[in-house]
Amino acid sequence: MFKFKKPSNKTLEVMCEVAKGNIEKNYEESCIAKIKELTCKEHVKITSSGNNSIFIALAAIEGDVIIPDQGGWHGFKQIGRFLNKNIITLKTDEGLINTEYMDDLNYKDNSALIFTSFAAYTAEQDVKSINKYCNDRDILTIEDASAGIGDNKNKLGRISNIVVASTGSPKIINVGEGGFISTNNKEIFNKTSIPQKLSKTSQIVCSGVDSEIDNVKKILTCH
Repeated sequence: MFKFKKPSNKTLEVMCEVAKGNIEKNYEESCIAKIKELTCKEHVKITSSGNNSIFIALAAIEGDVIIPDQGGWHGFKQIGRFLNKNIITLKTDEGLINTEYMDDLNYKDNSALIFTSFAAYTAEQDVKSINKYCNDRDILTIEDASAGIGDNKNKLGRISNIVVASTGSPKIINVGEGGFISTNNKEIFNKTSIPQKLSKTSQIVCSGVDSEIDNVKKILTCH
């Protein structure tokens, strides 16, 4: 879907200048501020990859991890198993989440549903109804918004409890590597200090993310 998406020339120039040591601006602070606004979240961490963002999110879950049977990222299940989480598979309509199917699930307290903004990067999830259903039942929502971040009209990457994203190729925010995780629940970060330390990134990546965020609306319009 995003095969042709590339970082802008301005972004590449900024990253190059930071790599040369010609710019001393704290880009991590700057892009965190922009991600807070973009995702409507108070707490943000820049990570070394989208998978590391998912790792941090799932590491904080104490209950079961609910994963759609189609249309998600294969890393959801792999990371969940690595963390020894009990995984519950949710039936979907060809990747699209139908909350009626969740009525039959047996899950523990403090469980979470992890899903992508777009099933298989092509079909948009009804993020509003998913979050309403889950919030009413104390199920945490983790949204991988790599392909939908910035779509404020449909609330993609804005209303889920935890928002994760990759900023690698060929995502909406593409700087070749990196990612982020954002949430209003500070406890998510308090519980996961070790994986956060293992997932640090550089000022070069942060400068790229900082620059590319400014292009999100234009990118979404083109797609």
